[in-house]
Amino acid sequence: MFQKNSKTKLFLCILISLFWLTGCADPEVIDEISIMTGIGYDLDENKIKGTALYPSYLPEGTVENVTITATNDIARKVIIEMQRKSPNPLVTGSLEVVIFGKEFATEMGIFRIVDSLQRDPSVGARLYLIVSDGTAAEILNEQLGGEGTGEYLSSLIDHNIRVRDLPETNLHLFAFSYHQEGRDPYLPIMKRIGEKDITISGVAIFKKDKVIYEIPEDKMLYFKLLVDKYSKGSVSARNEEQESTMRVVDSNTNYIIEKKNGVVDKILIQIKIEAIVLEYSGKRLTQKEVEKLEKDFSDYIKRECTELLKTFQELKVDPAGIGREVKSVTYGFDIKKWEESQYPNVEITVEPDVTISETGVVE
Repeated sequence: MFQKNSKTKLFLCILISLFWLTGCADPEVIDEISIMTGIGYDLDENKIKGTALYPSYLPEGTVENVTITATNDIARKVIIEMQRKSPNPLVTGSLEVVIFGKEFATEMGIFRIVDSLQRDPSVGARLYLIVSDGTAAEILNEQLGGEGTGEYLSSLIDHNIRVRDLPETNLHLFAFSYHQEGRDPYLPIMKRIGEKDITISGVAIFKKDKVIYEIPEDKMLYFKLLVDKYSKGSVSARNEEQESTMRVVDSNTNYIIEKKNGVVDKILIQIKIEAIVLEYSGKRLTQKEVEKLEKDFSDYIKRECTELLKTFQELKVDPAGIGREVKSVTYGFDIKKWEESQYPNVEITVEPDVTISETGVVE
């Protein structure tokens, strides 16, 4: 009986303690805070210019996008300055995008910002990082979409990853590639066109935390085939007889690494691609023509991917993660030796194998 009463008293004590702890917590009422959906960083006369974006919900049910800017030498002080200018506390719990102006990402580097985002427990790992072809402020100041600019930009990235030519990317993947030996990170590039139009205009390749190269829009699919295990996108090819467009519905990449006297001599990248024909300008798509298309597309993809890899080797940058693959099969892997002397000179061959699984719609 005594033991039972002791357990009851212990339970009541814990319950009362939890009640008091809950009462001491700092509540955040939704109407009394500004929930940031986007942050931008630009370079302004060698200082950091920050732009915070948050939605303001109007009585008629519409969303007005509000931005606050501040400039300082230190990134954390930029946030403090923006807090001072805001009528309500700025919180990051629903942050959708962080945009870096091209000049900022090229000259200053973005690691300090990425590191602080990773350390913030309220920021999700699937947050999208973006490089702006121009300033971050000009994109965040746009009134886009019915649910707010931050939500619109996040949906734009997500759509292009799932069904278009943009390889998968987010805060977690960028940070992982940044810290990983044998792979360099990359981010999508956004560009403002016209009055209220934003587009994905390419992919920014980073060396450490600075942009070193930009892949144009028309080369994005080939880059995606090299870096993503599962790719979707479209590609067109033309010869003297006809023009055709196919859509990639699945792809898989395999590396074969050949060594000579313990040193990597050749690397073969096999890319298996399943595709469907979207457009064909010839008269009739027979089985013979299908086989010819498969070869034409394979040759075209091989040429484009090879050109990209040669550029990466010249720049000593490795977004495809070839060094990571070599490390996985090399005992005592020396990353400095690989990056400086081996990677730029190793022979890399791309071997695409295109299989067209559907042609019925064209026929």
